[in-house]
Amino acid sequence: MSERVSRFRIGLFVIVGVAIIVAALFLFGIRDAFRPTYKFETYTTTTTGARYRATMSQKGDPGYKATSVLLGESGLTLALDRDRLSDLRGVLTPATAMGDALMARFPGAGVLLETARLN
Repeated sequence: MSERVSRFRIGLFVIVGVAIIVAALFLFGIRDAFRPTYKFETYTTTTTGARYRATMSQKGDPGYKATSVLLGESGLTLALDRDRLSDLRGVLTPATAMGDALMARFPGAGVLLETARLN
C-alpha cells in the first residue's frame, strides 16, 4: 500500500471518529451545555435583621428568548387570570399588578424562582 493511500485512510478514520464523537455528545445531552441560561440573585436585609436571597433563573438568552417568555406569560395572566389580579389601578409593576397569578405561571414556562433565608 502506498504512503499516500495510508495517509488518506488515517485522515478519513480520524474525521469519521471525530464526527461520531460529536454526534454522540449531541445525542446524549451535551446540547444543554451550549444553550444560554441566566441566573441572578438579589440579597436583602429586613428591618429586624433577617437576611434573604431571591434567585431567578431561566434557559434562554436573557435579551431575547427569556424576555419574550416573561412578556408572554404576563399577557396570558392579564387575559386568562383576571379574577386573580390585584384591585389596584394605575401604573403598576408586574409583581404588584399580577402577583401570585403570574408567579403560578412561571414554573410551567421554565422560570425558576427561589427564596432562602440566610440567617
